[in-house]
Amino acid sequence: MNPSPTTYRILIKGLVDNKKMERALEMKEEMDTKRFAPDPIVYHYLMLGHARNSDPDGIFKLYEDLKGNWEKEDLKRQWKFSDKMGEYRRSPDILSFNNLIEQLCNNGLLAEAEEIYGEMDGKGVNPDEFTYGLLMDTCFKENRPDAAAAYFRKMVE
Repeated sequence: MNPSPTTYRILIKGLVDNKKMERALEMKEEMDTKRFAPDPIVYHYLMLGHARNSDPDGIFKLYEDLKGNWEKEDLKRQWKFSDKMGEYRRSPDILSFNNLIEQLCNNGLLAEAEEIYGEMDGKGVNPDEFTYGLLMDTCFKENRPDAAAAYFRKMVE
């Protein structure tokens, strides 16, 4: 019986929860070799593990990997579907950005979270109420009420 993407997702979550990050990353690589594209939930679990280990470089490496996988998948789909469906694009969605911003904010990495927030517009993703709530809450925690107020104004606009 071959594992499914769901099986891998459950295993990776369990490994991360039990502080077995190296093995969880190996499982993600195994997914790649079996041509199961890890979904944003898998990346979320792995980013969470890196955040728990205070490893922002690991989080950003996964983020870049996630972006790269989406771009590769886009190219594959355009050869396969362009004649039938026109241009088909997949890019990071609001859930992906919010997961990353939340993990960074929860681990005291507000500057990095703000950097990711700044990339959203270029990717065609509009921040939502949750995005702004994360940033405002973290600004208040870091004694930056003016920055929190600025995010509130942007949200209202």
